[in-house]
Amino acid sequence: MRHSLFRCFTMLSFVFITTTALALSQAQPADASKQTSAKGSLQVLIDTSGDHIPDTDVRRAGKRKFAGGMYHGVVLHNADDDNGDKQIDDTDERVNGSQDVLDLYPVKINVQGLNDDMDIHIHITNAPKTALRLFHQQKDASFSSLDISNVLSMPVSTLKEAPMLFIEGRDFASEQWNGEFSVSVKVANGKANAESVELALRIAPWLMLSNASEAQELYVRQYTGRNDKMLEQLKVLLPQANTKLHIIPADADYESSNIWLQDTLEIGRQYTPFRSMPVVLQANRNKDIDRFSSDTLLGPDFGWMQVGDYRDKYAKGIEGVGWMDWFGNLEVSPPLPSHPHGRMYYGEAGAGNQLDARIVSKIAAQGRQTPFALDVSYLMIKHADETLSWVPGTDGRWYALVPSPAEMLKLAKQIQQSGHGDLPMLIPFEEEYTINTLLSDNEGIAHNQSIEAGALTKNIDILKQELGISDDQFIKVPAWYKADGTSLIPNMVNSALVNGMFIAPDPNGPVVGGTDLIQQAFVQQMAQSSVTIAFVDDQLYHRWWGNVHCATNVKRRGSEHIEGLLH
Repeated sequence: MRHSLFRCFTMLSFVFITTTALALSQAQPADASKQTSAKGSLQVLIDTSGDHIPDTDVRRAGKRKFAGGMYHGVVLHNADDDNGDKQIDDTDERVNGSQDVLDLYPVKINVQGLNDDMDIHIHITNAPKTALRLFHQQKDASFSSLDISNVLSMPVSTLKEAPMLFIEGRDFASEQWNGEFSVSVKVANGKANAESVELALRIAPWLMLSNASEAQELYVRQYTGRNDKMLEQLKVLLPQANTKLHIIPADADYESSNIWLQDTLEIGRQYTPFRSMPVVLQANRNKDIDRFSSDTLLGPDFGWMQVGDYRDKYAKGIEGVGWMDWFGNLEVSPPLPSHPHGRMYYGEAGAGNQLDARIVSKIAAQGRQTPFALDVSYLMIKHADETLSWVPGTDGRWYALVPSPAEMLKLAKQIQQSGHGDLPMLIPFEEEYTINTLLSDNEGIAHNQSIEAGALTKNIDILKQELGISDDQFIKVPAWYKADGTSLIPNMVNSALVNGMFIAPDPNGPVVGGTDLIQQAFVQQMAQSSVTIAFVDDQLYHRWWGNVHCATNVKRRGSEHIEGLLH
């Protein structure tokens, strides 16, 4: 059915709604061949039901409120690859099969009743010429690309035989263009009062997806002999969370050390009132595994884009601000009462050091997830996912997880006072390290107290101001930092949430009676959340200054956003 639906639109029957007759002058035009009939009408038909068949007159349909404005319709960015050539479909001037037709916005121009020797003028305005393309489906059902750089003139006789046009979106909104545009369709009879129809359209917005969205698939890279245990644990855990596990094999055509899946891509979605499509935003890192998104994910109904350019200083671990263009530094909050689509956030480290501003402005231009910055200056890996994550609560609210050396210091003193200060901890990473070791390190304590009083307190204030959350919505997670800005204890904030399962790094705390005391304290702190907590062995990643969230990426459904855009 899907493939046959668009074989020839000229063979379909449409419901036509008669519009006001075109008023014509009784005087003869200079060119007698341009005479018009006494009565005629122009109709522009659009799809208002989601079946991709334009059968409702624009003037009858009216505008609908969507994504902050009133529009007749919303156009997808044709960012997927329907013909398997590993190029996004908007890069060529052709329609790539019946599946590709579904990614275009159909418009039917009904000119029945108008004289064959008349012309129809079509003019697309308020959009960069490179942002759109217009196709005409001809009588034989083939498609031709039309020149829309200026006013386009089409003979009535042509439109009577082949009335279907298709608009292709070729970009998302940006700082230079808000995504809105107009299509004017006019009878060219030389009269000032010639009949015309105006279409108000916009490009679908691209939104980032938060932990609130249903997880469908988790991506992780195999590193033989280094992360085997974690992969085996994920094979057991993810089916329990109704999430598919996608392991990129060790022998894939990427450097073996390219293991940071969170940092290479961000999977968002674009939305119209009737359809949504996942679209990858690829990071600018010049790493082999960055190709994973175009090699594997780009395909039918799975789009791809890249914003900005490679910046050496922010892609490499140099000058104290390295890695800021990696996408562990690009996150989004869950939907909140005053922000139903969440807010995008990223890390900054003073003096303009932050995620590429072109990416920030691109997301801001979508009009729903206004970005803000958090202070990551205290970290070696200056990523926002090191300093904040989210879990749903049993009371229906969302809770912000933030690292807290103060909580770790308090817990360490409790463990020491209970007589377990000399038990070994961090066994895979540190030799002869105990709670007593931590508490006897005065310089380390002072350093961590400075972080708590500085950047971490500042971030809590920012979150309260930007998101409207209250003090009781913060869960302060035990954390401890070395002088170089890396985590001594595996960072349990840096975790993955999939369908109610919170997959966290094993903190490798002191063990009493088979119970890890840091794990136990964390579980108690999370009692107000509605998640199931699962600890995994992420030794490989912690040794390289990252944890579970850095190691993984998740494709999410995200359908809950559509209703929120339709108001």
